[in-house]
Amino acid sequence: MTPEISIMINNYNRARYLERTIKSIVEQNVGKEVYELVLVDNISTDHSLSIMKFMKEFYWDKANIRVFERIGHKKEEPGNITKVRNFGIKQCRGEVIMFCDPEVLHGPGTVKKMIEQHFQGNDDLYVIGKVYDAEQKLQDLIDKTKTFEEALNIVSKNPVIRCGEERPVSFPFLSSIRKKWLVKTRGYEEEFVGGGHDDTDLWNRLHIMNVNVLVDDSIIGIHQWHNPHWVNTDYNEKIMHSKRDILIRNNDGWGEIEAEEIK
Repeated sequence: MTPEISIMINNYNRARYLERTIKSIVEQNVGKEVYELVLVDNISTDHSLSIMKFMKEFYWDKANIRVFERIGHKKEEPGNITKVRNFGIKQCRGEVIMFCDPEVLHGPGTVKKMIEQHFQGNDDLYVIGKVYDAEQKLQDLIDKTKTFEEALNIVSKNPVIRCGEERPVSFPFLSSIRKKWLVKTRGYEEEFVGGGHDDTDLWNRLHIMNVNVLVDDSIIGIHQWHNPHWVNTDYNEKIMHSKRDILIRNNDGWGEIEAEEIK
């Protein structure tokens, strides 16, 4: 049975957060026939992949979890992140794709609310939830909490909003869109090196295609602190500038990487 929504997590060395993030999704008690969880590991050097495998086996009766392992690439090569994201998009079987970073904790009802927004008649929506940013000084406290509510209480005392009504950015911390729009654009630009610019570039193209942002602050997440991604800023900005008027990127082989699905 085809799921209504695919929740995609692309991961590199986020073992510290993965188990709790996956739990925060699966334990929302949404029927396993409604969604799938697509996990793509980008050759992590920590024990991320072991956690993915364990969670797939542990939740076999509650969730349809699919795990993909990337094989062989260089950190600095173009598309080191975006090709993996595009690969994940192409693996997703749901009509809607929900993006989630591996360090984002989901509040109650995020999956159900995302589905409701997309199946109320409009098919041109990019739905963004409200995501609180956990500063470095708060992360150890969050690690000690048992529930999402306890973690939310910590970050909401002096809130830093990563995205939401106050800051409707397009980063995929907790957002969703129909897959057809991503296929039309051929996904993320695969010439970028590192992260950061890929999200803004994709959103600019979707916006030109008349995809509309809908911010739902009742969809809540917490973006946990982590060391920053490596980014080649000057190079990526040149790519963005040179291709700003090109809506459809990459070639027919977009999202092709060497990877194996772990059964």
